[in-house]
Amino acid sequence: MRNYAGSVSILPQIAIYCKRLKKLMQEELPYSTDLVFVSYLSYLTPRRQFRDWQLAGASFEPSVREISAAIKDCALPIFELFEDKQKAVEFMTQCGAKFNKNLSAFDLYPIYFVYYFGGRDAAEAFFNVCLSDCTHKGRFYKLYEELANGAEADFSRSLFWGDTEVKFAFVKGLRILNG
Repeated sequence: MRNYAGSVSILPQIAIYCKRLKKLMQEELPYSTDLVFVSYLSYLTPRRQFRDWQLAGASFEPSVREISAAIKDCALPIFELFEDKQKAVEFMTQCGAKFNKNLSAFDLYPIYFVYYFGGRDAAEAFFNVCLSDCTHKGRFYKLYEELANGAEADFSRSLFWGDTEVKFAFVKGLRILNG
């Protein structure tokens, strides 16, 4: 990004995909994804903020060392957790998406993975752990209530970030336990 003479920036992202997840979702939902988790590398680090690294000139060596260390210390442990699906599901039912101390538990995106590989009870536990760590949970509670009162769970239209996961939770019968 922002590449020109004398400046080459990199913005690393990590992502976890599961092809089997997409196949399972396609069998019963109009919406499917193989994405389980995604984040900028910088959000996984103790800085917990958006950051790109400069690779041009004298910045190259220190940037490569810092990126390598962040991958080793902050990203690889997340990938290792997902090597065993059951271990990942058990972790997320207890901790939500808080894959390291620098992340919040609130990230509903892995709910599909938890549901399809851990079942309804595991997904419900994950859903509630995530919501308990959400600073703007009112909008999720409101959407869930609207769905309970007959609103359509339209997966083709998104009102705000995370609403598709709440629709999924509702369609699958997951309850909000502390709402």
